[in-house]
Amino acid sequence: MKLAKDKQLHILAGIVTTMVTQGLTESLWVAFFASVLVGAAKEAYDATGRGTVDFWDFVATVAGGLLFVVIVSVFV
Repeated sequence: MKLAKDKQLHILAGIVTTMVTQGLTESLWVAFFASVLVGAAKEAYDATGRGTVDFWDFVATVAGGLLFVVIVSVFV
């Protein structure tokens, strides 16, 4: 099963957000929480009429952040 391009971009945004924040804070869980905030902020922005609100976009962003946490926890 192939993910839609939009969901792939949300996953990437979650990964990048968590990676950058982890580099700044050195806390993996604070970094993960940043991806949750970014996902929620993007959907809040969409809710203002500038995009389409999609709960699954939020989930994809958070999943990207969680994927980074799992990879770092297992391999680093």
